[in-house]
Amino acid sequence: MASRKAFWIGLATTVLLAMPLTAQAQPPYITTDTNTTLVSFNDGEAGALVAGSGTVVADSLTVINLSLNSPPVIKTVYESVATTLLGAPHATITGHYAVVTNHTLRPRENLSFVDVDSPAVGKNQVVIMDLRTLEVTDTLQLDTSPWGISDGLLDDVVVVDLTENIVVHSVGQVSDGLESVAIHPSGEFAVVSGLNAMPWSVTSHLAVISLLSDSAELLYSLPIEALPEGIEFSKSGEQLFVGSTLANHISVYKVE
Repeated sequence: MASRKAFWIGLATTVLLAMPLTAQAQPPYITTDTNTTLVSFNDGEAGALVAGSGTVVADSLTVINLSLNSPPVIKTVYESVATTLLGAPHATITGHYAVVTNHTLRPRENLSFVDVDSPAVGKNQVVIMDLRTLEVTDTLQLDTSPWGISDGLLDDVVVVDLTENIVVHSVGQVSDGLESVAIHPSGEFAVVSGLNAMPWSVTSHLAVISLLSDSAELLYSLPIEALPEGIEFSKSGEQLFVGSTLANHISVYKVE
């Protein structure tokens, strides 16, 4: 029988940033103590969809590389990865690769949803991109639409084998409205944010998923402030950053 470990994420604290006073001139750009890669997936349809007018443009992906002494290096590619902000833009970085999902559900005039078959919205899929070359290395077509809208039903977390392009594990009924995922640097567990944004809900949740055994499993859920729409571990894995939309701040959790 596979051994189990418990990973505990401690109480959150609000991030407060203070800039030290110094007489030395600061460079006119952002620097970081360690090389850092930021990725933005940009929905070219969102503006026209929300405004009800305007022109749909191609989806794009922007990579920003930050370092200690050099200005940011910014590169953008278009039409390589389809991504939608309608529902969750499920995206994460693992090593030198970005993982992003896309779905084809779009609203009708009566606010119900229908699958749209159009190049403008892409496919139901998971795409892997090498951030060093900005080339797509793999694509997995999905039978259902991956998205993160709360609907009163508990959603499943699936684990995909990117070598064989198959779903190898499924953790059932994790949370309502799965939004973002962050994999711990150790590779031993992942954290998934659940919106739980139905009218009767007062909190959202973080779900801790063990990746140690032959089958992924839910260890526990942690109630947090509403609408965690972005999560990421620190490089050391000792902290988890959670962007809480309705609370208007980023919270930091200690990982033990």
